[in-house]
Amino acid sequence: MRVKIIVPVANAEWNDKILKLCKKVADSETEISVVNIKKGPVSIESIYDETYAAPYVIEAAKEAEKQGYDGIIIYCFGNPGLEAAREALKIPVIGIGEAAQIFGMIVGERFGIISTIENAVARHWRKAKILGSIIKLKSIKPLNIPVMEYYNEKKVAERAKKIAVKMIEEEGIDSIILGCGSMFGLKEELQKILPIPVIVPGEAAIKLIESLIKMGISHSKTAYMFPPKKEYL
Repeated sequence: MRVKIIVPVANAEWNDKILKLCKKVADSETEISVVNIKKGPVSIESIYDETYAAPYVIEAAKEAEKQGYDGIIIYCFGNPGLEAAREALKIPVIGIGEAAQIFGMIVGERFGIISTIENAVARHWRKAKILGSIIKLKSIKPLNIPVMEYYNEKKVAERAKKIAVKMIEEEGIDSIILGCGSMFGLKEELQKILPIPVIVPGEAAIKLIESLIKMGISHSKTAYMFPPKKEYL
């Protein structure tokens, strides 16, 4: 099977790490390629960023379907352009944020999200309501470190450990979701000290899209009808 990962930023800084992370958990026969959008923000940290990136995500998704890919992953926790891409395409399209929360719904009853900056918190609560994961989502706490500073993995890990421990002790969280696809190596650091599962969005997404492709299932075209034919000026 062929999977296209669309990173919805005009920045290839994380592409190699994304490919390595996803190949680590993917089936051996899965062919994965990573592409960025042609124009857009250098990172996604707000609804504004998501909205700016969305048209270019849809364009890249349509191109991937034409190229014969079997499934698409939108590699951002906010899933920009996800529902529009599903309307436009026949092949399955998933976002890493929704994939991670689907796994969070399975492994426990009270999951928490370690997010990026304060701007992201309210938008993730809203998206959880739409997804339905709100019934088990109990906490979202930001690192308050800009995404473009995640190269400092030690700083990210130290802050994430403090947040995770606090969520467990004060809010009874039973699993943790990393709320950004660029938190590389953080799962391993957290699992050294935490007694609960840590879910990596990219890993969750690759296994979910593989399952859909193998099962021959895509999004319902009753729920995600093709857009009406019209002129776009």
